[in-house]
Amino acid sequence: MTYIARFNGLLLLNALSLRGRLVDDIQQ
Repeated sequence: MTYIARFNGLLLLNALSLRGRLVDDIQQ
């Protein structure tokens, strides 16, 4: 159960960082 939560956390962080990069690209 713990490794699933950890994996989901990594996916969430990756999604947020990717979204942040897209927003930065659009703003430039």
